[in-house]
Amino acid sequence: MARVIGVGCVSDNASAKIVDAITHVEYRGTSKLQSRVDRVRAKKAPMQFDPWEIIRCEGNMLNPDLPSQFEDIVVKQHSALPDVGHYDYATNEFGPAANFTVKFIVFPIIVNNGTAKLTESEIDDVIDKNVGFLKSRTDARRVLIALPSIEVSAAQSDTASVLTSDNFLEMLLEKHRLGLALDMVSAESFAQATGKNFVEVLGRLPLERVSLLSLEAKHIPFLEENFANDRLCELEAVTYTGSDASVVERIKDALRAKGATLIDDALSVAYYFPEFSKFRHAAIFDGVRYCYQALNNISDYAATFVRNKMLSLKPLLQNSRKLNRTKVVGGTSVVEAGASVADGATIGHGVVIKSGAVVADGATIEDGAVIGRNVYIASGARISGGRVEDNVYIGQGVMVVGPCVIRNDVWIDDGAKLIRNSVIENLCYVAEGALVDGATAGNRVILEKNCQILPGAYIRKDTVFGTHVVFRSEAKNTMIMDGESVHDPDSGKDVVAGSEVGHYGYCGDSILGRLVNEGAGDKNSNVKNDWGEVFVSIDGWKFASGLVKFGAIIGDYTTIGCLTVLEPGTLIGRACNIYGAKVRFWLQMATVFPEDQTPRQRWADSIPRKEYSLEGRSAPSIKVTREFEASGVKRVTLRLHGDA
Repeated sequence: MARVIGVGCVSDNASAKIVDAITHVEYRGTSKLQSRVDRVRAKKAPMQFDPWEIIRCEGNMLNPDLPSQFEDIVVKQHSALPDVGHYDYATNEFGPAANFTVKFIVFPIIVNNGTAKLTESEIDDVIDKNVGFLKSRTDARRVLIALPSIEVSAAQSDTASVLTSDNFLEMLLEKHRLGLALDMVSAESFAQATGKNFVEVLGRLPLERVSLLSLEAKHIPFLEENFANDRLCELEAVTYTGSDASVVERIKDALRAKGATLIDDALSVAYYFPEFSKFRHAAIFDGVRYCYQALNNISDYAATFVRNKMLSLKPLLQNSRKLNRTKVVGGTSVVEAGASVADGATIGHGVVIKSGAVVADGATIEDGAVIGRNVYIASGARISGGRVEDNVYIGQGVMVVGPCVIRNDVWIDDGAKLIRNSVIENLCYVAEGALVDGATAGNRVILEKNCQILPGAYIRKDTVFGTHVVFRSEAKNTMIMDGESVHDPDSGKDVVAGSEVGHYGYCGDSILGRLVNEGAGDKNSNVKNDWGEVFVSIDGWKFASGLVKFGAIIGDYTTIGCLTVLEPGTLIGRACNIYGAKVRFWLQMATVFPEDQTPRQRWADSIPRKEYSLEGRSAPSIKVTREFEASGVKRVTLRLHGDA
């Protein structure tokens, strides 16, 4: 299976479309480094990560004086990250440049003009010396060797012949554990210098660990053919030389067609939530390129959504006061002047209804309840104890039972239930059929239809739950997608199951897909101990997310076992199975990640069909199974027990 691939561009005057499409930049030499860094970063949106750099060094791998030249290029490593560091790139002429991230450092493997022919042993000795030096200065996994363009001379031609004879170059790469940076344009000139066919030369090179540089449109067939033959199984980066954005898309499509995963794909919303556009609150993803950027939109979206709902409250109150007569009650109840209580309403003992409140015909206010200002209680609603204060709408058939508190810009839709000391406050929307049982939710919160918020749940702020979510944990700045319908042949009806975080843990700054299940004690950690920026790691590619608080992205149909910790910046694809583990990086879709921390692919023919109950998901207790398709789990479907 191909590794994650980044697509880059080396054009000095790259168009905005080109820059938007790339994930890294290649730099040749040193003279234009700073200007290219500034140019590309200026065109990137603030929330997009800085581009990866492939540095093409001027000193070549067969130069015995390479260590002295290399000291002027890579000065020091600033970051303690194991895979990617921030480096100062400097030259004697231009001085130190700005810090930036480095993915690859590419060295030519050819002698300078006029150098006499080197034997195989001499070439091996020089590379051994230089690789030893490079390993002392940087991570050897980032060092690649390349075949640059050469002018045909006797010495160069002779050395090139040595490099390509009897798999000698392949031996060097394996012995010194170096990757190959295959410059497609340079490879053509290299083949010409050796008097061989371009395809023949490439056919002899080890392409299992390779980055393709300077790819052109004419090289796409080569790319497709070698992917089909599994010769580019560890391709990590592709750079494109040109100005036509459509060629970049053709390169991407060719890679995808052969099973590659691209950086943009692995960060896209659709990779984790392919049906996100059907979500009622899909507008949270508007303008989002990378999935985690939606975390910045939840708070403003939820606040705007609730405020728009509350705009209907004022005219509703005004019109109702004109129509209804104030009810005179006896006993210990108090209805202040300016309140409106319909004759058909029932008012218990010790009730206080403050000025500006409206109690509609057929509503019931039982003993000891307090109804505050600007509260509308619709027909059939029942308030039994507790307090409903200031700017609240209580819909038809809503039940508020026990000493609950509802206050400050809250909209409770028809048929919702609040019981046992629940607290809903400060810009909250509770949809039709939702249940809040002994839980607290406040400060820009949306709870959609048929959610079950169970005892002990604490939804602190900035949270959006889709339909049929079952939640008993703590949440903050989190979104969970809608439930999914399945057909019950016994009843002949469609029933809906939703995601579950049914036990206490922590779910901070995270996005969960459809039918996700997090077990007891699971924690989506959202802040690093040093409160630094959260980095995202995808198959060895690390980059800054732009977020200080970022928990996890969990794709549709993923199951996470008890006592699992998802560290800041975790990305989990669809249909994964995680248990007894600590996860701190990207997991591709259909991955099993057990407690031994060794991920493996999840295939349909290797997974026993297991039954589980939907009981507790506000749906009848029916048995369902999940079918995971072998082809990368492009689609995951629910099947009822007993179906073929």
